[in-house]
Amino acid sequence: VMSAPEKVIILMEVVIDSIYKDVQVTRNGNLLVVFNADHRIQSWEFCNQGHRHSHSKEHLRVEVTQLVNLANATLKVNQQGGATFEQLKLASEGNIRVVSALVRKLDAPSVNDYGFSRQHMRCLQIADVVNKLEDMVDFCEGSGVVPTAGLKLFLQQAALERQAAAEGAG
Repeated sequence: VMSAPEKVIILMEVVIDSIYKDVQVTRNGNLLVVFNADHRIQSWEFCNQGHRHSHSKEHLRVEVTQLVNLANATLKVNQQGGATFEQLKLASEGNIRVVSALVRKLDAPSVNDYGFSRQHMRCLQIADVVNKLEDMVDFCEGSGVVPTAGLKLFLQQAALERQAAAEGAG
């Protein structure tokens, strides 16, 4: 049960940067912070309004270097009086190979639609499952029932609590 807040601060246009292994994610949105009477944070909420991600130079260095080398080689051949069909074919295949590798790296979904890494989201999902299992174990111990019967009762109780909360809000 939360007590009445002492102070509420709303910050508009907040920017949060997260740096992962190969990408930097910049999120922008609003931040709501609720303080209690002891001036401690009671709760906070960040409303994500958008994000952008930037790949590090190191992540793309190999492909960019290969593209520069291919361009320099093609320029050198053209300055020497033109390229043969075989040289043009090899250069074209090299460009396709390098650009394909670059596209794969840039398109790899390292973050989700909200700008969070898959690893971060997986940790949140696991924490949620663990919390629910702890609630289930506590419920079974408190009710004195076995886990299979406890699960059925626990789900019924959770549904009743959700229904009561919805009626209270409505």
